[in-house]
Amino acid sequence: MKKTDRYSAHEEKRAPFGRILLCSLIACMLLLTIPVGAAEAVSFPDTDLEAAVRDALDKPRGDITTDDMAGLGALDAEDKGISDLSGLEHAVNLRGLDLDSNEISDLGPLAGLTDLQDLDLDSNEISDLSPLVNLTDLRNLELDSNEISDIGPLAGLKNLRTLDLDSNKISDLSPLANLTNLWALDLDSNKISDIGPLANLTNLRDLDLESNEISNISPLAGLKNLRELDIDGNQIGDISPLANLTNLRELDISSNQVSDLTPLANLTNLRDLDLDSNKVSDLGPLAGLKNLKKIDLDSNEIRDIGPLVRSELGTGATVELRHNFLDLTPGSAAMKDIEALEKRGVDVSYIPQRG
Repeated sequence: MKKTDRYSAHEEKRAPFGRILLCSLIACMLLLTIPVGAAEAVSFPDTDLEAAVRDALDKPRGDITTDDMAGLGALDAEDKGISDLSGLEHAVNLRGLDLDSNEISDLGPLAGLTDLQDLDLDSNEISDLSPLVNLTDLRNLELDSNEISDIGPLAGLKNLRTLDLDSNKISDLSPLANLTNLWALDLDSNKISDIGPLANLTNLRDLDLESNEISNISPLAGLKNLRELDIDGNQIGDISPLANLTNLRELDISSNQVSDLTPLANLTNLRDLDLDSNKVSDLGPLAGLKNLKKIDLDSNEIRDIGPLVRSELGTGATVELRHNFLDLTPGSAAMKDIEALEKRGVDVSYIPQRG
């Protein structure tokens, strides 16, 4: 074989390898043009949620990427008609989220948003709270007006400061027993009869237990930091556990079965007292409540308001006395007391009476 023939044969053998090498080099060059860790586009099945996210990002067009979502610190999506939260799981640095007044039932996409501190889920269709179990940085959580009966998943959220569970279907409060950093708790309009688990929540300042099935309030006796307490619309007759809650400013005991006000005698910081619709006849214990500015005594069994005259009620104070048994005959003791209060600048509402 001639030398030139041997050379040609050798080149033919090398040709496939050369083509492979060339293709590899081209592939490497193409890979180098792709950014390392390129952000992926995020899909939102719910167009209303996507619109809210675009608004928050100020990005009306183009793909929303995982990098975009990671840069999102707060999202206000109140009353947007949102039902599906898919896509929100990429907002890994979100600290504040408002989803009030939507149509949400599945909280699954929130399960990994562990930086969340403020979360508003009021007025949705939520029954399962288990996706919230690891959101231990939460400070403020609003779940008003949902379909919640089991609050077990909240038991470990020990950084909570405010918790709103108003208007749900809750009866068992035991998961709240160790949430000792709470200072505001709203349990209005549930199915609660036993408030024992609240006894250790001594940092509470604002507690709303309105419209439940409570008769025994002894677990409240040690909550001495309370400033506002609402126990309206229950089955309470004995209010003696309130006797030492001397920091109370606002107290609503309306629509219960209270007749003895003696436990209130030392609550001298009270400014607003609602006793509407009870069985009160003796106002004597109220005479020393020098800071009272508003008192509602409608619909009780009162015939004598002399203790109110002996109190320090003055200009700007309001007293409601409708639907009692006051004698409104001109010159009667009750009318003289009413006139004395009015001369001191007290606004007294007393018509009509029961008879």
